[in-house]
Amino acid sequence: MTQQEIQNQITKYHQEGIFDFGLRAIKDGLSTIGSPVNNSYHWEDGINTGVKMDGASTIGFDVDEIDGEVDFASFEKALSTMSEYGDNIVVIGGKENLNEIHNDIGERVILDGIIVANVVG
Repeated sequence: MTQQEIQNQITKYHQEGIFDFGLRAIKDGLSTIGSPVNNSYHWEDGINTGVKMDGASTIGFDVDEIDGEVDFASFEKALSTMSEYGDNIVVIGGKENLNEIHNDIGERVILDGIIVANVVG
């Protein structure tokens, strides 16, 4: 998707009450926009503990709370961080950034996450 297409999708969901956004690598390639996202597992020192978190782990980027305008500098920074997680990147949106333990810089754990846009696949 182009930046304008990503912005359009985020604006649409922002108008529906979705205010927290982040990027996530998924295994299955491009996914259906609007589909729910499975909750993440908690990892410690690179090892999956088997304990599910209450939301989906993402690398966050900035979106204006008032108008939903994306700060694409922070988006590109999050996208560059995602390279270590995989090639199939989606934007996840949700109504709340949970106060979970964050292991990664910029990590956001999003409650009831849904796929908002396909970025790279």
